[in-house]
Amino acid sequence: MEFGRVSRIKSKFLNDSIVLFNSLKSPGYVYKFSRRKENEYRCCRCRHLEKQRSITVVDDVVVGRKNPEDDHHPDCSPIPEQVITALRMDREMRNEVGLLNFDDLAHKPYCQYFVKFIYSEHWCCSCVDNYINTK
Repeated sequence: MEFGRVSRIKSKFLNDSIVLFNSLKSPGYVYKFSRRKENEYRCCRCRHLEKQRSITVVDDVVVGRKNPEDDHHPDCSPIPEQVITALRMDREMRNEVGLLNFDDLAHKPYCQYFVKFIYSEHWCCSCVDNYINTK
């Protein structure tokens, strides 16, 4: 039985191992699942609460016998979409900055935001080049 589509966001390691299932019982909220095996994903909140709740995802569609919103830990609740939007923006920005090839800046998380800032409208490209050449 199919229960609906999932969307993907990047994990903290910037790979595509997190899926989001929109809650039908609580509109505006989502459940976050992390990859356990090839098609099996575990609820992130339940995992922290020491409960096993997993779903099977095939071609971005949840399949199985149970509704993905059932059988969670009693303290597990869906995450507001605003939190996920902020998380998605943060990880996409980190991924974009990580693609720049600055030898000593691109691999340090605290420097990635700085590199993104100096390439925004606040600094011109010649200022950036002068900064890099002085190192």
